[in-house]
Amino acid sequence: MSPSKPAGLGDLETGAAAYEVVLAAAESGKAPSPPEWLQLTPRGDVTARDGRKFRFDPERLAAAFVEGGLKLPIDFDHESEFTITLGAKPARSWIVDMEARPQGLFGKVEWLPDAVAALRAKAYRYISPTFYRDEDGITARLIKAAALVAAPALGMPALAQAETRSVPAEIATALGLPTKCEVADAVASIEALRARNAQPAAPSAAEEIARRLGIDPKVLNG
Repeated sequence: MSPSKPAGLGDLETGAAAYEVVLAAAESGKAPSPPEWLQLTPRGDVTARDGRKFRFDPERLAAAFVEGGLKLPIDFDHESEFTITLGAKPARSWIVDMEARPQGLFGKVEWLPDAVAALRAKAYRYISPTFYRDEDGITARLIKAAALVAAPALGMPALAQAETRSVPAEIATALGLPTKCEVADAVASIEALRARNAQPAAPSAAEEIARRLGIDPKVLNG
């Protein structure tokens, strides 16, 4: 059980979102390993199981990470937020990069041995971010850290299933996506393109001029 949130944290929020960390299938004779990229937040407005409401803008959060220029720690049960009662705790892993994707904010993780061991032992199953909020009390403005936790605050789907497949780099580039992305990202991008293509085409300049002159635009294509 996690300690209760101490006074004085102000706009710092823990436990608002959590995603399952599913270990990738192991090669013969090797132990399973955690995924390189983890989803940290959803996109848009969400409601936690306890009724709290939050808003996440992945592009803004990724930009804030780059501007900060620091690797962010991952701990167990947000223990680093309770140094007064628990004492200083080491980082269990590090978030070394962030990326906005259609589903939300993703973080690239540099895994350390004790975190990998805890995941393999199923002592922890989810990752949950700690973040600062805007004055509205809802909008996340900066990711501070993350934690491996035993229970999620949001009922989110598993982040990285063992059967997750990567998209070939040339396809990702053609879709305007990062070269390292997953099939779900490509599908979302393709669906967005299909939706745009389904909209009626805008009239050409010549057709618009013809209409204004009272000429049937069809004669321009005849």
